[in-house]
Amino acid sequence: MTELVVANKKRIVLLAGRSHPELANQVAHNLGIPLSKTTAFDFANGEIFVRFQESVRGCDAFVL
Repeated sequence: MTELVVANKKRIVLLAGRSHPELANQVAHNLGIPLSKTTAFDFANGEIFVRFQESVRGCDAFVL
């Protein structure tokens, strides 16, 4: 996996929702890092549950 590491050795993680996938892909491409994998479930009452497929512990996480 290609990842961007800053001077303090923290990994940068880019997370995106479903509203603007084209923007998220373009930002990830410009930064040279992949988007983190997520799965989202829609409940009958309109609520959304999102699960990250990788740990973001100790990372610098940015949500688009």
